[in-house]
Amino acid sequence: MNELQNAENVGVVGVPSITYTRDQLDLIKRTYATDATDDELALFVHASKRLSLDILARQIHFTKRAGKTGFIVSIDGYRLNAERTGKYAPGREPTYGYNEAKQVSSATAYVKKFIAGEWHEIAATAFMTE
Repeated sequence: MNELQNAENVGVVGVPSITYTRDQLDLIKRTYATDATDDELALFVHASKRLSLDILARQIHFTKRAGKTGFIVSIDGYRLNAERTGKYAPGREPTYGYNEAKQVSSATAYVKKFIAGEWHEIAATAFMTE
């Protein structure tokens, strides 16, 4: 894992770079990427640095299913990236849909996006059946 510590800064221009100490890399291997090989861990750390997302802040996650490695950006990572653009702002409170049994069946979240000099409200709905 020495190559991980010495990797060049590959982060996003104008965004603070992500760096990890040897102890932090060991912690990531023991806790967040327990089944990662050294090569997979190196790829995970590279993705973290390239996207300027902090593994220890849980902004990006390691996953391995059926022998295939993947990285998942968390909602906090997506929010951070949106904030970095300067074109998104929080919207109104979420709304919820209910079924006949009065159980939550959907949730709609709202954000504001700056487009062509104006703020527009954007909504996205997630359904519990998904």
